[in-house]
Amino acid sequence: MAIDRKKKIIAYAAVLLIMVIGVAVGVKALSSKIGEFISNTAYRPSVLSFSSAGCHGSAITYGINEIDSGFGISKEILGDAMREAESIWEKGAGDDLFEVSDKPSVKVNLIFDERQAGTNKLKELFGSIESNKEKFDAIDGEYRALLAAAAPFESAYLSAKKIYESAVTDLNSTVALYNAKKKIYESEVADWNAKGGAPKKEYEQLNKEYDDINVLYEQISTREDAIKGYFGDMEAKREQYNSKVGEINTLSGILKRMAEKLNQDSSSYNKVQGSRDEFVTGLYSILGSEKKIDVYQFYDYKELVIVLAHEMGHALGLGHASDKASIMYPQISGQSASLSKEDISMLKEVCSKK
Repeated sequence: MAIDRKKKIIAYAAVLLIMVIGVAVGVKALSSKIGEFISNTAYRPSVLSFSSAGCHGSAITYGINEIDSGFGISKEILGDAMREAESIWEKGAGDDLFEVSDKPSVKVNLIFDERQAGTNKLKELFGSIESNKEKFDAIDGEYRALLAAAAPFESAYLSAKKIYESAVTDLNSTVALYNAKKKIYESEVADWNAKGGAPKKEYEQLNKEYDDINVLYEQISTREDAIKGYFGDMEAKREQYNSKVGEINTLSGILKRMAEKLNQDSSSYNKVQGSRDEFVTGLYSILGSEKKIDVYQFYDYKELVIVLAHEMGHALGLGHASDKASIMYPQISGQSASLSKEDISMLKEVCSKK
């Protein structure tokens, strides 16, 4: 039979386009949430390839964007630390890789939250303690108690993260199915409209496909709403876990320094790293055209320089190193302010591709 509802189907195609745009907006918003999750919880992107200048080309420009007053650090001191971090790379590379600018391509921020707040609190509490064995043992006991106390918070966070990621995977599969069915439907409508109509059987099939697509659209909307709830729960548990980890990491820094003065083994006082990627100390990220380095926690000036140097390495396009002495090692492990052989090798490899 002829499609006496031809105009209706054409109109539906327009409505479907609006529906698709609606889903695209929803997915875009979701992607933004995922981006926020990565920025807030990942120590550093572990599998990312950044395309940046700085090797055999124009230097990467960077500059201070924001310093939260909670850090108690001046713009001048942060500027000095940034230049020292820059110098680490340029001395090792023998090239001008970075340049300070009032209009930087990479903006540097010090973001104050529960992590640095915990660091400041514990530094104030223990900073004046002399490095004698008795006081060392007292702090060591506090450190081990905090490790035990943090375990259930970590478990709760990882559980919430698993639920969230599973829901995102499920949503992405539904969106892919929706897009595939929509593409087939639009093609069939275009073909039959070009022929001026469709037999009754094909016409009814198109109506069935119409209904199936609507069902998928409703599923996508429902799942997006659920994911927002999962994300909020995961973020709340992440903040609870981070508050504990911030205290642990600060105590580990104090203990390592005291152990060195007492000539004791300090290797057991490493910062929390079983799930180190769940706790941000510093992060280089790209969102659209915006590139930035966010620093969330550091124990002292020396550690600030190392964190900045590490994130600058990501800005150059480097991934993570395996040598604990490397600036690009994914954990702060007492690195010196100089590039390791592995750092230099990784830099040469990145530069050779530009």
